[in-house]
Amino acid sequence: MRTLLFCVAPLALLGCGSGSANTTPWIGSWNASVAQTETCAGSSGSHTDGLNGPISIAAGSASGTIVTQPANGCDLTWSVNGSNATLTANVTCPTVPASVPGTWQATFSSGLLTLNGSMIGVTNAGMAVYTPTGEAAQQCTFNQSGTFTLN
Repeated sequence: MRTLLFCVAPLALLGCGSGSANTTPWIGSWNASVAQTETCAGSSGSHTDGLNGPISIAAGSASGTIVTQPANGCDLTWSVNGSNATLTANVTCPTVPASVPGTWQATFSSGLLTLNGSMIGVTNAGMAVYTPTGEAAQQCTFNQSGTFTLN
């Protein structure tokens, strides 16, 4: 019994490993102000969109995770480590109308959130399929950068 106590006590002092990350400061209603820059094969240059509006952050189903929940239904799960959260896996989002005529289906491959008080810095990247109305699909890359501000 004494051996077990000595093995468990150090874990309690360390917070029982990475599964006990404090997600509480992340949870709530936020306002997104994010720029997305897209570059598509076959088109000239790049295009930048503003991704602005409300976003919720909820506790994830696994310990130490959070889920960003924008209005478009593209929920992303993040693993929290102190003031940083990293995207847990590649996620392909539902196809949505593009900012120009056509549709957009994004696959997020990397992401980092950085919590600083009542603000979260956001950086994401990935690939997407843009299908202009009446035209063939185009392969694109995208990068997102901006902030979430606590409501």
